[in-house]
Amino acid sequence: MRLKLDENLSQAAAQILRQAGHEASTVAEERMAGADELALIAYCVEEARALVTMDLDFGNTILALHGRKLRRRPTRPPACSRGGPH
Repeated sequence: MRLKLDENLSQAAAQILRQAGHEASTVAEERMAGADELALIAYCVEEARALVTMDLDFGNTILALHGRKLRRRPTRPPACSRGGPH
């Protein structure tokens, strides 16, 4: 798996992932420490890497970027009650 580790994860974490067979690079190795969240997300998309981070704010950024698409997804039909077939 191709991974990019955010600056809040250590080089040791990257090494463990590499030893497990993953292609892991770090924000520090790419000299992107302190980079804007949108720039980092775009870089990961360009490199086809999943971003591994402990920064919970990234989730808000991603939802803001894709919020319209997420709202357009069809919803699941409600579960049937136990009273019999409907």
